[in-house]
Amino acid sequence: MVAEGQDAVLRYAEVPVRWPVLRQWLLDSTRTLRALRGELRAEINTVAGRAEDVDLDDVPEHMALVATELATNALEHGAPPTTTRLSSDGAAFLLEISDHDPASEPQEAGDRTAGDGGFGIRLARLLADEVGWYRTPGEKHVWALFTLPAITPPAGSPAVPEVTPAGPSR
Repeated sequence: MVAEGQDAVLRYAEVPVRWPVLRQWLLDSTRTLRALRGELRAEINTVAGRAEDVDLDDVPEHMALVATELATNALEHGAPPTTTRLSSDGAAFLLEISDHDPASEPQEAGDRTAGDGGFGIRLARLLADEVGWYRTPGEKHVWALFTLPAITPPAGSPAVPEVTPAGPSR
């Protein structure tokens, strides 16, 4: 049990799904995080088959924020290199950030003053559907799962025709 105000260890859990990796970024410094944010948002919209102006709620922005927070943690507290991977099944996305310091455990910040750091895990837990971490030989992985909102066609859009299976006509 963690005393109030103390740092807490993130839940140890393998990723709940395994999808093919769509994109991977190798990060060597915090200078690369801005590019990661922009490329990640673009990739999410592309994979979801949606234009930039189609409402995805705040999912791309939340994912970009969580990715940069977790990557910053890995760059500052882990061992290089840091890798960020994006996987998807089209309806949900999995972010996975890894570094080469399997001995350390990700910590969620307890009561701290803003600016003292340690809020990346807390942000991830607030913005993602699920968050966890696990070890492999030589690496530590922190992951976050995000689900896309269902799309409702705009008012006045033509109805989507119902598709019926082809078969012999009677």
